[in-house]
Amino acid sequence: MTAPQLKKYRVHVAAWMKARAARGLPADDATRYELHRRTIGRACSSRDFTQKEFDDVLGALLAESAPGDLDAQLGQIEQARLRLVKLTARMHFLSLHIGVDVGRESSYLRGIARNLFASDEIERLTDEQIPKLIGVLERRCRQMHTPERVKDIIKQSYDHAEKQAAIASRVQWAERKPPEGDNPF
Repeated sequence: MTAPQLKKYRVHVAAWMKARAARGLPADDATRYELHRRTIGRACSSRDFTQKEFDDVLGALLAESAPGDLDAQLGQIEQARLRLVKLTARMHFLSLHIGVDVGRESSYLRGIARNLFASDEIERLTDEQIPKLIGVLERRCRQMHTPERVKDIIKQSYDHAEKQAAIASRVQWAERKPPEGDNPF
């Protein structure tokens, strides 16, 4: 896990421990490891989580520490999808800055993925493969632009990814709103 992920995990663990203590339930390391085992199928250190395991364990911690906060729990469930939206947005943004024609980004990315991973299904790449694909794009960017410009392009790619995730998140939540008008209940 990255340092920010570890910090986030520890914040959620602290809230989980507080909620369990308030209900008179054990909240020690053994209980936490048991939660890991129930959630991801193995008792392990948080430092050994995959990205999916991290998301799943945070969801389990939230379910116990904030059982009434449906928005937080649904938001946690959406993390994997939003992460893919961000990574895909970054890949498309970077490919445009290395000269790939607009509208051809997907084909270009699929070609790289096929060469690297023997699969051109970007949506099925693992959490370890996608950063490698982004690394190829960043290296190509470094070959084509000055270091200052590369730094700016990479920053813009993160900003673009955040905007795309915000849009995807809003659309997803908008789809869940009940229709306006008479309340059938």
